[in-house]
This record gives sequence, C-alpha cells and structure tokens, in this order.
Amino acid sequence: MAGRDVLGALVFQIEYWWVAGFRPRLNGLTDEEYLWEPVADCWTLHPTDDGQVLYDHAWPPPRPSPFTTIAWRLCHIGVGCLANRASRLFPETAPAPLTTRMWEGPLPFSMTADGALEFLDEWWDAWRSGLLAAGEDALWEPIGDREWDIPSMRLGRSDPAIGLVLHVHREVMHGAEVCLLRDLYRHERHAS
Repeated sequence: MAGRDVLGALVFQIEYWWVAGFRPRLNGLTDEEYLWEPVADCWTLHPTDDGQVLYDHAWPPPRPSPFTTIAWRLCHIGVGCLANRASRLFPETAPAPLTTRMWEGPLPFSMTADGALEFLDEWWDAWRSGLLAAGEDALWEPIGDREWDIPSMRLGRSDPAIGLVLHVHREVMHGAEVCLLRDLYRHERHAS
C-alpha cells in the first residue's frame, strides 16, 4: 500500500457525493415533505414524550421491504451510519457520543426537517474529521469490537476497518433515495 493514497480516495469519493450531489438537494426541505408518506404503511419516525424519536424497524426485515419516509431515511443515515459509526470509530471527533443502535431507541433525532439537517451536518463533520484524523494506517487495523462480527460482509472482528468505512459510505449513498423522494413529492404537488 506504500505510495498510495487510499484514504484520500475514500474521503474524496464520499465528500464529492455529499457536497456536490446529496447535501445541496436537501436545501429547502419542509416538515410536510420530510414526514410525507407517499404510500400506505410507510415506515417513519414517531415522537416520544422526551423529544426523541422511535424508528420503525423489524428484524429480519419484511419482504418486500417497507417503503420509508424521508424522515426515516435521514435518521438511518444520520444516526445509524454517521453518528453511531463516528462515535464507535472516532470517539475523539464525536460531538456527544451516540452509540445507541437504531432498534434500541429512542433516538436523539428530530421530527423537523431543519433539526434533521442540523443533525446530519454535525455528524457528517464528525465522520469526515474522524476519518481524516485517524489516518491511512487506521484503515488497515482490525475492526475488533467496534462493529458487529459479520465476516460474510467483510465486517468481522479481524477484517480491516476499511471495510466498515466503505460500508458506511455505501449506506450514506442511500441518500439518493431521499433525492428521488423529493423529486416525486415535487412532481406530485405540481400535478395536483
């Protein structure tokens, strides 16, 4: 691996997606759109009495997979991908460590679009900063107990951490589904 900038390539790939594609597409997101349920029985978020949320979830997931709201998808990216993984991999950059798993809820996520975007921005910065601060050598260290032991996904305890980083980036790119939902919402509103 000497002489190769694997870390630079990883950061460029996800940063380009975030800055040039995904995050600008979230500007102007309204609460109505954020919580919009385009079909019956959508998985979404539910407010708790203490200002947190519960996230619809089942394991194993039903087949076919339930349709999800923008709120659900942004919570998945914000809490499950960025906050949880940054807290476990890079605790020194975590604003306030968040290690609660999605299904363990309740979760400190917002029922408003503005609150969700603020959360995403904060944890995106923590993820990116942590990844850069860890350095290239950290990519090749074993995952250990920082993730579930899933060798079939190359996320086993002895697998290198780069597999977990790539997994987080793959999950963050599910933001394309949010962009598509925004397009669908806009077109449905203009067609009425």
